[in-house]
Amino acid sequence: MGVCTQLSTFGRNQYFVDTLTASTARFIVVGGLAVQFYVPDRQVDDLDILIDPSQETAAKVIAALSSPLFHHSITVEQLTQLKRIQVPVKIDFYLDILTPGPEIDFAQEWTLAREAKLGATPVRVAAIETLLKLLSGSQEPKHIRDIELLKRVKAGTPQVPL
Repeated sequence: MGVCTQLSTFGRNQYFVDTLTASTARFIVVGGLAVQFYVPDRQVDDLDILIDPSQETAAKVIAALSSPLFHHSITVEQLTQLKRIQVPVKIDFYLDILTPGPEIDFAQEWTLAREAKLGATPVRVAAIETLLKLLSGSQEPKHIRDIELLKRVKAGTPQVPL
């Protein structure tokens, strides 16, 4: 079983990722796209990223979202608070921006992340252990299914049909 090192997303999301990467903002691809990295048959709808909760990265995320073409009300304060949050950006993009909260050590998860490409842009994709931490406790059916798929990949057992 291989990994899917070439990932894709919807048009404006690619612009956002390209802008973040060019600014050297630290973020990790998580969510369905990260699960697809390990389980290539996994269908994906949006892009989820986990950002470094630093002031520097928060400012870069705000800058990447700021343009006369795009509208948002996200603040640096939201992106740097100690609690874990999820900010949906669904008007101009189809993505969610997540902050790690106190239970996730972003620096550690960054070192565990795997390399991939989103379009032509190099990105880091969350390790299976990171994804399992982020999904733990969720009762959403798609998250329960993702946990099952990731545990099977981790154990090296054959995939079940999606």
